[in-house]
Amino acid sequence: MQVTLGAVAPLIREGNPGVTKKLREQTLRLTAFSILVVASLAVGGPLLAGPVLGPEWVDAGVLIAVFALPLGLMLVALPGTTLLVPLGKERLLMMLQSARLVAIVVTFLIAGSLTNSILVTSIFASITWVLAYIPLMIAAFAASAEHDRDQGGPQRAG
Repeated sequence: MQVTLGAVAPLIREGNPGVTKKLREQTLRLTAFSILVVASLAVGGPLLAGPVLGPEWVDAGVLIAVFALPLGLMLVALPGTTLLVPLGKERLLMMLQSARLVAIVVTFLIAGSLTNSILVTSIFASITWVLAYIPLMIAAFAASAEHDRDQGGPQRAG
C-alpha cells in the first residue's frame, strides 16, 4: 500500500494524470506475486499444517488452501482500494467495505447453519470473499480514471 501511495501521491497532489497507469502497473506486479503466494498456500497448507502445527491441526491445512485465493486477492486489491481515500472516495470505500463484510458474515451464517460443515462453509465464504473484491477494484480503477480525466489524461481506465 505504501509503494502504491508513494508512487501516486505526487500525481494526485500536483493534479497530474497517470494514476491509472501506476495503479495498473502495481496491480500487475502484485498479481504475479500473489499467484506465488496462493500457489504456495494452496499446496503447502495441506502438506505442512500437521508437521508445523501438530497432528491435531492437519485439517487446518485444507482450510488454509480454501482461503488462499481470498488472501492473494487481498494482496492485489488493498493497495488499489487504499487510493480511494486520497482520491476523495472515502464514503464509497466505506460502503464497499461494509457491504463486503456483511456479505461474508451472512455467507458464513447461512452456509454454516445449512451445511453444518466448516469446510463447505469456508468454501462458500471464500467464494463470497473473492467476489466482493471485484467492486472494490472496479471502484479503484474508476476513481483513478476519473482523476486522470479531470487532469487532462487518457479517457479510458486501462
